[in-house]
Amino acid sequence: MALKDVRPGDVVVVRRAGDVIPEVVGPVLPRDDPDRAAWEFPTTCPCPRASTLVRPDGESDTRCVDPECPFQRAGSIEHFAGRGSMDVEGFGEQRVRLFLDLGLVSDVADIYSIDWDRLAALRAVVVTGTLEGFSRDEAASAIKARGGKSPGSVSKKTLAVVVGAEPGASKVTKAEELGVPIVDEAAFVHILETGELP
Repeated sequence: MALKDVRPGDVVVVRRAGDVIPEVVGPVLPRDDPDRAAWEFPTTCPCPRASTLVRPDGESDTRCVDPECPFQRAGSIEHFAGRGSMDVEGFGEQRVRLFLDLGLVSDVADIYSIDWDRLAALRAVVVTGTLEGFSRDEAASAIKARGGKSPGSVSKKTLAVVVGAEPGASKVTKAEELGVPIVDEAAFVHILETGELP
């Protein structure tokens, strides 16, 4: 960056180098902002803890070594559960971060003590009728963003049926037949916040 004087926000010239690896030749000059500041290597981790980054002698890598860093914690769990290690099914990068956010895991040991009932509960919430605070798409997106599913039908695996105004009679009837809890919008918000029925 310093050698080629490439600065944050620059438009750069890129060319093919070798077989496929792109090479940044340099910035397009003159810059639209001649006072643009030069890039400086960060000294702290971008995580909320802002831990000091470390570059061991003789190495080119700079890394965060704070064991409480959320990125380090997620990375260690991803590595442990990955195909090259324990090969734990269902523990990809997105799922690990979701589990950390939900408090289901905090370290690799927690993989073996996950509350799988709670996890299964996050997978199927059926919404029927009109909600005041969510459109149909917004409700489905909120469920999916938390690792759940928003199916169009009720089954034994459904955590709850959320009922708004003018609900579909068939879904309500099916929920009653299967003993699936029927909840209102306030309970739906609680499910989104906790992953559990109120």
